[in-house]
Amino acid sequence: MLTKNETVSLSKSLFTILKVENCFIKTEFHQRHEKQLLRNMHQFNNLNRILEIGENHLESYLQWNNQNIPNMPITKYDHFIELITLLCNHGLATYELLKRFFLETLDLELLNSKTNSKIIKTSTWGTLTMAISKLTNVNEQISNELFDIDFRNTLAHDSWYLDEGSMRYVAPKNKKEIAIPYARLHEKIQLIFVFYHVMTDQYFRLYFPEMTQEYENGLGKVMDIIFPLYIASPRQDDVQKSSQP
Repeated sequence: MLTKNETVSLSKSLFTILKVENCFIKTEFHQRHEKQLLRNMHQFNNLNRILEIGENHLESYLQWNNQNIPNMPITKYDHFIELITLLCNHGLATYELLKRFFLETLDLELLNSKTNSKIIKTSTWGTLTMAISKLTNVNEQISNELFDIDFRNTLAHDSWYLDEGSMRYVAPKNKKEIAIPYARLHEKIQLIFVFYHVMTDQYFRLYFPEMTQEYENGLGKVMDIIFPLYIASPRQDDVQKSSQP
């Protein structure tokens, strides 16, 4: 699994490649989808609350539930299933935001001509990212780990399962079983959002430089507030680096 820094680096590399290939076009994407992005971040904040219950207050939570709602008892396994299901649903929703971003901000006609593809506004994540992967300089790490079609499709098809403390699924291509430890699944899901955040941040800086400060004071700051215990936003990292002697 990629680290946060690797995700940021690969995301910036991908944006640069698409920019050099002149694949981006100026759109009003940010105006149409800003509220959806904010909702997506607040949903993740709600998941953090459930995660906090599971890590530090699970016994009290189970006891309260089973005493006050005896006709609907809950076990530790039930709690983990609920949390992981919510994480997976959130991950899929973030992939959909990413797909919508690419389909609305890329010159699909130009992308098709460069990659001999047939991408349309309703193309799937797999079809879209396979076309992008054909561009010069898009390496296997971007294709396999940043796009991670198998993981996205696992979330979409709800084909994962739990075993030995891990969320597991079978990769369609090589039939290999992939295991993500429960403790790292939360990080895995958030990295999808880090990918999305880097791409939109770079896009705003390219086409709407006058909005950059507004973006940082709005979406960027909200992200930093919501994710303080996990992975800092790309912009926060830049600030930390610039302040180092």
